[in-house]
This record gives sequence, structure tokens and C-alpha cells, in this order.
Amino acid sequence: MCDLLTSNDHKIILVGLEALDNILKVGESESFNPYANQIEECSGLDRLEQLQNHSHKDIYERATHMLETYFEAEEEEGLDFPFGKYSAEQFNF
Repeated sequence: MCDLLTSNDHKIILVGLEALDNILKVGESESFNPYANQIEECSGLDRLEQLQNHSHKDIYERATHMLETYFEAEEEEGLDFPFGKYSAEQFNF
């Protein structure tokens, strides 16, 4: 199923995302979602993260929603260092 996320056809990607979303919804009823773990083992998490850069708006939105809902995606606001937070822009050389 995760292989569908690498297709060149946006319709196939959307079908794959919908199927994975439905599978993950079923696993949410448990305290630990075993399907999220299986998707991560099949490189599905990496593929979802890559789809956040997709030019098709629906694919981007669905991938982002799934990452935030099922995989606890974190926003990268700044880097933590022992003496405070620094943004990536502060390190331009």
C-alpha cells in the first residue's frame, strides 16, 4: 500500500492516502496503533513526509493531516542548544 505513494499519478496517490488513513483510523481505537508502526516499517512515514512537498494541494493536505494525527509530527521552529533556541536562519554562512 505504501508503494502507491510513490506513483506519478496524483489520483493513485490520493487513493493510497485514503486507504492508509482508513487503516490508521481503525488502529486508533487501541492504546497503541499497530498499523502506524507497520506503515513506518514499510517506509510509509518517509513517503508521507516527502508528500508534504508535493505540488498537488490535496496530497499535501492529506499527508500533513495524517502525519499530525497518527505520527505526532513536530514543527521545526528552532534548534535547541544548551544556551537557548536558535533559528536555522541564524546559521547562514
